[in-house]
Amino acid sequence: MRQLVAEGGAGLLHRWLSQRLRDRWLTEAKRRSAHVSYEVALNVAESGGR
Repeated sequence: MRQLVAEGGAGLLHRWLSQRLRDRWLTEAKRRSAHVSYEVALNVAESGGR
């Protein structure tokens, strides 16, 4: 981070931090969308996996 500030100033640091936060949010959103709710899993189990 110190290198970013030294080379590009505070604007570059802000952009880098913003991208890191966005990437973290996208990763968590991707994991949440892959999660199967209890109700869906229960319905699949009750229907015999269909």
